[in-house]
Amino acid sequence: MPAKKASKKVDKTAVKSTAKKPPPVPSVDWGHAGSQLTKDEAIRVFVNGMNAENRRLVVRADEAPNPYYLRRPTGIIDLDIDIGGGWPAGGCCMVSGPDNAGKTWLVLKTMAYQQKLHGSSCRLAYAVTEGSFPFDQAINAGMKVKVPDDMIEQWQEWRRLRNIPLFTNEEIQAQFKQEVGEVYILRGYTGEELLQVIIEAVRTNGFSCVACDSIAGLAPAGDSAKVMDERDQMSAQALMMTKFFRKYSPITTGINGTNLTTLLFTQQVRANMERSNAPSNMQKYLKLWAITGAWSSKHFKLIDLIVWNGKTLRRGGEESEGKEAIGKMLKWEVEKGKAGTHDNKGGEAAFYYGLHGTDDTGELIASGIRRGVIQPLSRGVVVVRPDTGEVLNDFKAPSQKALRRMIELDFDFELALRREVLTAANIQCLYR
Repeated sequence: MPAKKASKKVDKTAVKSTAKKPPPVPSVDWGHAGSQLTKDEAIRVFVNGMNAENRRLVVRADEAPNPYYLRRPTGIIDLDIDIGGGWPAGGCCMVSGPDNAGKTWLVLKTMAYQQKLHGSSCRLAYAVTEGSFPFDQAINAGMKVKVPDDMIEQWQEWRRLRNIPLFTNEEIQAQFKQEVGEVYILRGYTGEELLQVIIEAVRTNGFSCVACDSIAGLAPAGDSAKVMDERDQMSAQALMMTKFFRKYSPITTGINGTNLTTLLFTQQVRANMERSNAPSNMQKYLKLWAITGAWSSKHFKLIDLIVWNGKTLRRGGEESEGKEAIGKMLKWEVEKGKAGTHDNKGGEAAFYYGLHGTDDTGELIASGIRRGVIQPLSRGVVVVRPDTGEVLNDFKAPSQKALRRMIELDFDFELALRREVLTAANIQCLYR
């Protein structure tokens, strides 16, 4: 009998990589006269050897601008000041914090302000890893986004069960069917797939903001069937994020042109065990929270902002213990700051459980008064340029209430006032 051919063993666990590897760095042909070149001639040979028509690896400094002067504001003026005017364009930033601290709301609020700034040309993308897109929270944060009919019908049914008048067609169109610009929802079956979708969205350079909420919900494909403890899960996610940033970094280095997309991640923090284990007299000097995540995340993010809950706000003021809670203090601190931002800056703003959360107009007026931009007169108030002392646009309001109304009705005036408050805080940036 003829001998049986040995069967080839197939490693079913091996997965063929479909990722495109970057071409190798070209070598320079110095020729025989390399040692006889002047330094400028040698540099020209080096530059020409490194660069191709569609792949430039070496450029002069004035050919590689960064886009960080352009910022993506949250709308909360003191927070925007602490992060250099807003989240920088063309980079990755993270909003970190414990559960229910306001991370998702802050990202949605940033997107809402982008809609105010850019109108019909605004393009936003939101990647969800924990459930579905939070339409109700987005609306409360001020976003204008089209709500699916199925959800509107659920809201209507709730009103029927409570004998509350249903939303009219006019109310539905005005509140739930008006979208400013275009909002896209990004999805993926695995963490790797969703991160690749995010990479391609950033690569388009068409979105002002791309957000991922949150890193904790990104599940690596190879670990979906494994029983893993918290340490194993953190390690798997860290490896996945490290691979992500290897792909993300070249998009933002300017090799293929300037990318203006701001990438925002949310992520959890854990209690700082060093603080818990430190002597009581030293604990106040150590941070409450420790940020989790990949080592690469630590280096590639431009800003890491930690947010957490402050004291509860109750109806009737601080001395109304036991009364209805109407809000809380939203606290923040810049854990890491680059691109015109500094570490360890922090502040707080009142967050109310009503529409839009924070009183942005009130916060803007208060910040303007503290910095001398809004000055009282015997009758009324004026807005003064901090560097020249001249009255902005010869504008005078008969009262703070009238000033507030003016800000709410005229967005261009609001932006002009914001520029002066930012200038008084030594912040220079553009919003458009």
